[in-house]
Amino acid sequence: MLSNRIVETAQFLQMPLETQALYFHLVCKADDDGIVEAYPILKTLGVADDSLKLLVGKNFIYPLNQDLVLYVVNWLEHNKIRPDRLVKSIHRELLQKALPTIELVDPKPRADTGVLPRGNRWTSSGQQKVSQDKLNIGTNVPLNANTPRKSGDISVLLEKTSRELKERGVI
Repeated sequence: MLSNRIVETAQFLQMPLETQALYFHLVCKADDDGIVEAYPILKTLGVADDSLKLLVGKNFIYPLNQDLVLYVVNWLEHNKIRPDRLVKSIHRELLQKALPTIELVDPKPRADTGVLPRGNRWTSSGQQKVSQDKLNIGTNVPLNANTPRKSGDISVLLEKTSRELKERGVI
């Protein structure tokens, strides 16, 4: 998510569109600690290095090393991640070394499983619950006693239903 309080400022909007687009991509690709490797993004977008220098100069990003590992300065303004969903960055030590005063949130055990989050935040530690209806999709297994067993048996079911309705005097 991007905060309008950052991207609607005069400082941001006065930058070239190429630089703004680079910033959007950097924020979208950043990990849970706000750290992003910029080199693949620069090559994918074909953006000049001047755009990156402009973002550094205007204090939107902070370079952590020469390999273009960057920290998004306003990361916590853009994204607030629950501690039980947070996955530590592989570059966390690099960030703490470069910016020792930064306050990072430590992961906490998930409330529903009691397990620390892993790389995939949407994994489940328990058995998936699947309804009986979903299990029968695309099979010839009947859902109930009135469901035909084969696709050709639909006419038999219609005749049976019609006969029952006539017996009751409905039709």
